[in-house]
Amino acid sequence: MAKWTTCRMIRRCREHCSRLVVLSAVIAGICLTELDVAASPQLLGSHYRADVPYPQFARFWSDNCLLGEDWAESIGRTIPRATTLGGSAHLFIRNDDPQPLTITDVTLQGISLREAIAFSDQRRLRKPASIFFSSLSETERQTLMDAGEPIWWRVDPPTVAPGSVGEVSIRLRHAPKIAELRVECHAANERVPTPVAIQEKLPRIEGVSLDESLARVFVYLKDPQTPGSKPERVFLDGRDVTSRCRMVADPDTELTPVILDLPTPLKRGSLHGLQALYADGRGAWAGVRAFADPFVYGVWGGPGGQEDDLALAQAHIRLLHDLSVNTQMPQVGSAALAAFYKTTAGQQLCRDTGLDFVLSDPGKWGIQNAYAYFIHDEPDAGDAKITGLPPGHEVGSLAQWAISKSNEWRSTAPAAPHLLNIDLTYKPQNYYVYGQLPDVLLADPYYDPRLRTAYWNHPYQLPLYARSTFVYAISSVVRSAAAPKPSHIILYANAYVDEKNNREFRYPTPAGKRIEVYYALAAGAKGISYWWWSPGKPAHGLGGKRPDAAKLRREVGLIGAEIGTAAPLLRCACPSSIPVEPPAALWTRCLLVGQDTLLLVAVNEQYANDREGTVITPLEKVQVRVSLPAWLAARDAFEIHNRGVEPLPITCDGHQATLDLGTVELPRLVVVTADPALREQLDSRYRTLFAARVAGLLSVNPEPTE
Repeated sequence: MAKWTTCRMIRRCREHCSRLVVLSAVIAGICLTELDVAASPQLLGSHYRADVPYPQFARFWSDNCLLGEDWAESIGRTIPRATTLGGSAHLFIRNDDPQPLTITDVTLQGISLREAIAFSDQRRLRKPASIFFSSLSETERQTLMDAGEPIWWRVDPPTVAPGSVGEVSIRLRHAPKIAELRVECHAANERVPTPVAIQEKLPRIEGVSLDESLARVFVYLKDPQTPGSKPERVFLDGRDVTSRCRMVADPDTELTPVILDLPTPLKRGSLHGLQALYADGRGAWAGVRAFADPFVYGVWGGPGGQEDDLALAQAHIRLLHDLSVNTQMPQVGSAALAAFYKTTAGQQLCRDTGLDFVLSDPGKWGIQNAYAYFIHDEPDAGDAKITGLPPGHEVGSLAQWAISKSNEWRSTAPAAPHLLNIDLTYKPQNYYVYGQLPDVLLADPYYDPRLRTAYWNHPYQLPLYARSTFVYAISSVVRSAAAPKPSHIILYANAYVDEKNNREFRYPTPAGKRIEVYYALAAGAKGISYWWWSPGKPAHGLGGKRPDAAKLRREVGLIGAEIGTAAPLLRCACPSSIPVEPPAALWTRCLLVGQDTLLLVAVNEQYANDREGTVITPLEKVQVRVSLPAWLAARDAFEIHNRGVEPLPITCDGHQATLDLGTVELPRLVVVTADPALREQLDSRYRTLFAARVAGLLSVNPEPTE
């Protein structure tokens, strides 16, 4: 029988920390330790991760939010939805035993979560689970409510291989009313108590990215108590890797970038426990899966057609290549495309054109080694249909079922990430409840339907949706809920045909959709896709034959070339609050890329969307002043657009950089870097991969001809 041992600090912590070392498991945020000797499975540490509220976006959380005279009252009603949040408890275990480790149950406050979060039989397949479906006594249920109301629990992976690390997660609907959670992990006949302290203002790991070698790890730390502070030590899987880290910090920059260079690459898909320990004993934890996939730029749906329409399928795949689309998302909706994807020739054409897949099942169409697998679409919308739950306790009822599905796939396809898409139901709690469940969290903040509904049903909301800030709001919350895991944003790309009422709402404009994309990128999205291609009804997709569909399609391709050029930066970037002085009406956000590069996203907010289109007033003679982090000595500035990489005038006075943007109409992506070779590298990437595609797109006039 595997025997659990406790961990012991090898360096002295602060006085308030030292009293906790005697516990059999180290406590959240104070935790990581090393072992005197290698032994059997080790409980490395635990951590409580509180949700981060975004009250500034409260106006978007209620679909009936009023403006004008009722603004204050309406916002007052939605603020609780933005701030009444929960969190999650995380435990990290290393299996030092020569035998696989299987954790069969986890208890919270002495109550089995396997029994407490019980499945209901009201559905045949996608079964909901909740503590309200269990046979708990009222006393037991109240005990769990006081502990935060567990919604789902997970052991990832379900069986931890010898020498590997597993993560135990417990999602809580609201903040616990008690100061400490009592968690026990059950493995065989062993029970190991694990106190998890509920602490505020703990450091957080906001972002983790790996380079293509899987040997370099980019880590972005945030300490709300002491912004810009460095950790004293860094651990990976319980082993001190501080000597392999490069750290920089600036008190005026909220993030601390850490670069960890490993002696050997991590195994793709493997799970690792990462911790940063600060001098005062506080610490930040994160479970990290080793993925280094390209920035996803995808489409949902397909062109229709019959199974035997080989030419249609081939032409569609080549068109996706011309649009710089690199991923076929699920819900293909095309018999021609599905049939071709099953063939050897079809799969070879996809490889030749760089098209990868997100599949709804491992092995679908006979495709091996797909980029990712899609657990489910919009479980939060499904939560709203579950019966037998008290009001306010619905969202998350399908989470335990989604975990079961993901666990099954993990055993058959361990090297691919799992994706889950969240709708707008129960926002913003839905994003937090599901955020830590998948490897990549998707969300679909469809802006154009909000604008359409404002015109058709709620004209009092027209000022709220005149601009697409809604996309930035959702993208920001989604990134935070998933962090440090990546997020992916799905954007709407359809005209809406309402045959019943004999009316139609236009396609998104090219400029309007471009603004949405850059809002999502500024929020830290690591993937963008469009719903959908299919020319159906009522949503008439991106593949439509009308001129306005062709215009939007071309813009999708031009944006794809820009994103593809910037992808090496975007996939390793993390949003950071950095002092910027833009002119009025220029919206700016910054992202850090490692320790030598900063991205500036600039959006001219002198624009408005209406039922006719998008109106933009350009900004003239624009200069932006940026307070660069102390560690970043700028040697070059340039912008990335669909025509390539273009140098940008920059003047520096110490760490104050002034960028001359000239006339700004559409969003701009600016790079400020200390790397003198970066511009040439990205320019070469553009010329090699995207220049010909852009030339082809610009040579075709989507306007109707006489």
